[in-house]
Amino acid sequence: MMKQKVALKLAYFGLHFHGYARQPTVDTIEDQIVSKLVEKQIISDLKGAKIRCASRTDKHVSAVANVMTFYTAARLGPG
Repeated sequence: MMKQKVALKLAYFGLHFHGYARQPTVDTIEDQIVSKLVEKQIISDLKGAKIRCASRTDKHVSAVANVMTFYTAARLGPG
């Protein structure tokens, strides 16, 4: 199964989150995004997805143009 690398440009309102990076006991931006990618079956193996982010934000901080990359075996795009 061939994997493709995907880059997502993100904008988010961080007021109700504890920053970007996943943490074990609090809600974060990365938690929300990763859970949706798993739910939509875009990624299934978190380790194999090699999720990376260009920048992280602190608690209650928003972003306009952050970039997240990951690998997926899902077929994305037209066709």
